[in-house]
Amino acid sequence: PFGAIYNVAADATATEGSALAMVIAVGNLVALVLPVVTGSIRDATGSYEGAFLILVGLNVLAIGAAVLITRTHQ
Repeated sequence: PFGAIYNVAADATATEGSALAMVIAVGNLVALVLPVVTGSIRDATGSYEGAFLILVGLNVLAIGAAVLITRTHQ
């Protein structure tokens, strides 16, 4: 999903490039870990509810980070 971003990154400053690298690295790490965690939660509880709660928490953290970053750059 990040393939289109690479074209944008070609004109990015060093700081923007570092931020993009962090986003991609975290995305790749989460894509590697969360399926295993989701399967473990499903096996242990018989439900996907715990996995969805983890995703909700991660999204809340991402929204909070986006708000903080936006406020510091205005």
